[in-house]
Amino acid sequence: MMCRWFGAGDVPRVLAAHERILIEVSSVHLPLADLVEQLNRCCPAVLAGYGTLMVLLAAEQGVGRLRICPAIGELVGETLSEEQR
Repeated sequence: MMCRWFGAGDVPRVLAAHERILIEVSSVHLPLADLVEQLNRCCPAVLAGYGTLMVLLAAEQGVGRLRICPAIGELVGETLSEEQR
């Protein structure tokens, strides 16, 4: 996954690449399997979340349970350790 900053200038590019705009907010308290199912269902163009949750989601994608390919992934609220990167 390429890491880069998401800024206001990126918004038109992301919006133009997708037919519909939908903002869906999920709870970090959901069981991981439920969150994966929800993400697979909505196929987000942008995915933002706590670093520790994004690490878990990356592992789910690695074993094939999470099947999404967002244009932008944004870590918020936490930093990742070297081994998590």
